[in-house]
Amino acid sequence: MIELAIYAFLAAFIFFRLYNSAGKISTASFHKTNSHYNSNQKEKYIEDIVYEDVTLESIMEGDIENAKHIIETIKKKNKEFTLQNFMNGAANAFELIIKAYNQGKSNILLTLLDGELYNAFVQEIQNRKNLGNVHEDVIVSILSQKIVNVSLINNTAYIVVKFITEQINLIKDINGNLVSGNVSKINKVEDKWQFKQDITSLSQKWYLTSVNFIS
Repeated sequence: MIELAIYAFLAAFIFFRLYNSAGKISTASFHKTNSHYNSNQKEKYIEDIVYEDVTLESIMEGDIENAKHIIETIKKKNKEFTLQNFMNGAANAFELIIKAYNQGKSNILLTLLDGELYNAFVQEIQNRKNLGNVHEDVIVSILSQKIVNVSLINNTAYIVVKFITEQINLIKDINGNLVSGNVSKINKVEDKWQFKQDITSLSQKWYLTSVNFIS
């Protein structure tokens, strides 16, 4: 679990940068670091592409009517955007960001996060190194994934996704000794990730802008 320190630093309230349109190619569109992944993983990404969309009602909690209008505005700007591929990409991004964060791979995070959030993550990575801590967060399963808010401010669209996951969360020292956590304990974790996109941008990239840890 991403520790409370970084959430507090972010004012208790985040995805990451979706490379190209989130609605075009689910996972591959969320990053541009394909060189880090083998051919089998790339094939899996391609298999994740969905061309038929789901209904907003099936994946959202909250003000659906207002969200529908905003989603339609996004689709007018990005003809290839679909909710299904956005959700597929969000789930894959969730795991990728947590893994990169725990491994201290700031080069990957740089391509996924909004500038302010990236700086906060890098600072926390350095704090962990100074303490001699190694964090391991294993995503056992994603129990639920719902859009909970959609907004449009000027030309920037924001989509907040709530994840409820099962995780094994461990902290080890530099020698691999367990400092905190239990390898046999599965924790239920709930948090919200907010993504944003400039809908007038030709790149149509999404950025993870904030994370809100709930439980």
